[in-house]
Amino acid sequence: MDASALKKWMIAVLLSSALGLATGCTSPEARQVSARASGSDQASPEEGEFQASLILSRKISRKSGRPIGEGDSFRSRSKSSVHATLECAGARPRRPYTFHLVWVNPDGKELYRKYATVVQEPASEQEFRTVITWLDAEDLHKVKVDTVLSDQPVFNLQTRFNTSLKRERDPGTWEMRVYLDRRHLLTRAFELTVPAPDSPDVETASS
Repeated sequence: MDASALKKWMIAVLLSSALGLATGCTSPEARQVSARASGSDQASPEEGEFQASLILSRKISRKSGRPIGEGDSFRSRSKSSVHATLECAGARPRRPYTFHLVWVNPDGKELYRKYATVVQEPASEQEFRTVITWLDAEDLHKVKVDTVLSDQPVFNLQTRFNTSLKRERDPGTWEMRVYLDRRHLLTRAFELTVPAPDSPDVETASS
């Protein structure tokens, strides 16, 4: 399949998922990750087994692309965000993986989500090609395609949630939820705190 045909096929897969048309049982990948997340499987992952982990951080390094300031508690400031990084390994070659990355507020209401379909394949004996197709949640016809080359069969997906004071986000326990093929994969909770009205952060944001 050439690059143009692959892109069209991935967009069709992603649109179907976003519109709620995907059906079927929970994938083996989702079962493997869920078992490890729940602690029901304590064995080390076998070689080639699908793995996924979710990291929350204050920002992302422009140089390395790695999370900076990892944690589960964040403070709303004049300019602030919470970044989520989904790290995956062990993807099956040429198998399309459809992800939904969802930010959920303390009331359990979804505020924002990103859609992505990922296909990975060997590019050579020493390289892997990962094609990530992003779909805009507010405009299903707005598509962005990223192609990444790496020396390992791994890939990352990242999304950012604006927590600046001007956004007036509710304090409390928020969640980042990840769905694989429209089935729950991982959830990471975090606390968002808001400074008192007379704090320097609030004064700076309103000036």
